[in-house]
Amino acid sequence: EVDAHGHRVVALRSAHCGGYLHVRRLALQMGSNDPDKWSVFTLYEDAKSVGSKWALEELAGGQCRLQNLRTQQFLHVRESFTNLEDMGSKEKVFQQSRNAQSPGSLWKMRLASSDLFSASILQHSYTVNLVDYKHSRYGGVCTMSVGRDASSWIEMAVETNTEVGFVSACVKSALHNSNSLMKLPLHMVFDPLTGCISGMQSRMLKV
Repeated sequence: EVDAHGHRVVALRSAHCGGYLHVRRLALQMGSNDPDKWSVFTLYEDAKSVGSKWALEELAGGQCRLQNLRTQQFLHVRESFTNLEDMGSKEKVFQQSRNAQSPGSLWKMRLASSDLFSASILQHSYTVNLVDYKHSRYGGVCTMSVGRDASSWIEMAVETNTEVGFVSACVKSALHNSNSLMKLPLHMVFDPLTGCISGMQSRMLKV
């Protein structure tokens, strides 16, 4: 998903609790001088809500701006953030701003977990959901949907049959309901007695 300016639309998800950074509806009623303007932010469970969507404007030097789709304002750190921290009011550090040029509206993306250091840059976030599962005596068909950046991306169907020793996987595009294959289907056979593809050292594990 992209906005009217061609910027990628993302959702900012907390790795700690799983909620998405969200701008509440009351933000539309607040002026720039409202003393409670910091209170428009919350964590919300729905990444597809307009208040949880942010247009990511990538800039030079690895910097970016994040503009909320509900209010069309930028995520901003107030100039007085040091004083607010000293007063024990760190929750008031964030606000929204229409000033795209202010240093408080500029951000840099960083990897939050050392487990991700093997990747040079994290370009997308993903979610996997179970759509359907048809069980049979010797296996079944499992269909999963994969979302990328809070939008539908691909649908994958995996079929197993342990009686004859067969596994297949089919990946289709979920964009714009195209339902077209993204790559050729994968078919794999194995020995149903040993669970091995070949020899005795390639056993397939049942998940």
